[in-house]
Amino acid sequence: MNHSSDKISSIQAIFILVTAVGVLDHVIIMPTLLESSGRDAWITVLFSAILFLLWLPIIYVIMKRTHQEHLYQWLKNRWGKVIATIIISFIVLELFLMISMTLRDVTYWANISYLPETPNFVLVITLITVCFYAAYSGIRVIAIVNGILLPVVILLGLFVAIANFQHKDYSLLFPVFEQGLQRPLSGMLYAGSGFVGITLLVIMQHQLKSKIRLLPLYLTGLTLIILMLGPLIGAIIEFGPYEASRLRFPAFEEWRLVTFGRYLENVDFLSIYQWLVGSFVRISIALFLLPDLLLIQTKKKRFYLLLFISGTIIIISQIPISDLQFITYLAKFYLPYTFITSVTISFLFFFATFGKSERMKSQ
Repeated sequence: MNHSSDKISSIQAIFILVTAVGVLDHVIIMPTLLESSGRDAWITVLFSAILFLLWLPIIYVIMKRTHQEHLYQWLKNRWGKVIATIIISFIVLELFLMISMTLRDVTYWANISYLPETPNFVLVITLITVCFYAAYSGIRVIAIVNGILLPVVILLGLFVAIANFQHKDYSLLFPVFEQGLQRPLSGMLYAGSGFVGITLLVIMQHQLKSKIRLLPLYLTGLTLIILMLGPLIGAIIEFGPYEASRLRFPAFEEWRLVTFGRYLENVDFLSIYQWLVGSFVRISIALFLLPDLLLIQTKKKRFYLLLFISGTIIIISQIPISDLQFITYLAKFYLPYTFITSVTISFLFFFATFGKSERMKSQ
């Protein structure tokens, strides 16, 4: 098991979560959410946020009653190896999909926005290599690097929100419910799939030096809500609901509106930093957690497993699919799978914490 010196603080874990889940809420989900709910997308997020805040105590109870032990080890003691392996396999698949979907999305965006002449394969190899090194170096390295990079990401987010104030028309948020509750409700699964990313804290709970308390958990939840709601409202009030729903990367288009008089018109290059930091941390932490979740502790085994996963991801990323097919896959499989898996497993763990372990039953 991990020595105390290899672990991270609760605040470092929360910062990792904000960066890793933030890029999903801020970037990846937005096109799907706007297309499904249109002008009512911000209402969709508010509806989902209410359920999310009601669900958060379940996460807290799980972490408290498991004493933040390693999930796989705890499950084996509670329900036996077979059931534990089945449950963990769903989490492993979720992490694997997290890596592949993030890598594909960010490299595609890089190709169409600022590196159109660079082969996609080169971008994939470069990013996955950096993430591989970070994951192999350990969670403390990821936490330290994230702690250095995240403040600038936050400042840039505030900057683009303030700089675009002149382009904002809040009347475009209304009227709501033009088609009844159908459109707001149709996007709730997508919004929920962004919020349930907070389960990353449970997956990495054994890596924390201190116990997670309920108040910081709620503050983290509110941060995730703001991260989704902010750029979503921004896209609607800056482009209008119809045009916003047609944009592939609404958050990036918001950057392209930023100008400084006649002499400095394009500062959208600053968004590159935000995208790459979020994607780097998201991929790195998922890569790190895959062997960690499977209780693979030796450096040699971790190295080869990470190498195998990275190689597989690279191959998958080069499968020739159109962006329309990717968006369809995102909406029809990845986001629903993430939501259903996270919610189902959270309830399984919640009820498991109140049962007797296999070890206690055998005595």
